Amino acid sequence: LEGVGVASLDVENMYNNMSYQLGRGACQEFLQSRNQLGDTDESNVTSNSILEALDLCLQNNFFQFNGQIYQQKGGVGTGIKLAPPYACIGMGKFEQMVFDSNDELLEKILLWKRFIDDILLLFNGTREECQTLVDWLNSLMPGVIRLTFNIQQNR
Repeated sequence: LEGVGVASLDVENMYNNMSYQLGRGACQEFLQSRNQLGDTDESNVTSNSILEALDLCLQNNFFQFNGQIYQQKGGVGTGIKLAPPYACIGMGKFEQMVFDSNDELLEKILLWKRFIDDILLLFNGTREECQTLVDWLNSLMPGVIRLTFNIQQNR
């Protein structure tokens, strides 16, 4: 298609930058929607219990580097098992916020597919318009979500 480019976007340091507000807020919202749908868990684990366990993990994330033990204060540790689903739920909330907005450049997106921190984008516009879109996306949650991109319009 004429004028359509294939862009790849990358979320920089998604785990380390995932804010408590975005990540935990998205998890809480997801769990509340689960309860509203009437989903029941056979083990009777409540949403509050899950959130308390999540808080415990996020507040007690320690790692060792060069013989020193550190506590991670922000984001989520890359090596812990809850990092991928936690960060992905947070990114899902970010995407919901993006696509619920009315920015005119969103109309130029023909396809948006994300796998963890990589996004495949079909964009019907110029490289400059794609840059403007990415700049806008980066302005929504500074210090939390930062995207880099590469676009190919010739091949």
